[in-house]
Amino acid sequence: PEGQHLEAGTLYALTFLPGYANNDVLCSASSEKTGKYYRSNSALDLDGDGNISIADLTKRVQGKYQEMYNAWT
Repeated sequence: PEGQHLEAGTLYALTFLPGYANNDVLCSASSEKTGKYYRSNSALDLDGDGNISIADLTKRVQGKYQEMYNAWT
């Protein structure tokens, strides 16, 4: 909706796995349903807990932002 603010991790989730973007955990290594997404993108599991979560995606975006900021300063 107009004027609604999306957090970086949620925006990432909408492009990564849009059908799961409303969940805190988007995919899990142990899930029959989402395990294939996890295995293909396990590098996004930044805390190594076997899940790719909104928090992981937020950290990923923040890390990339910091890399770009540092490269230009």
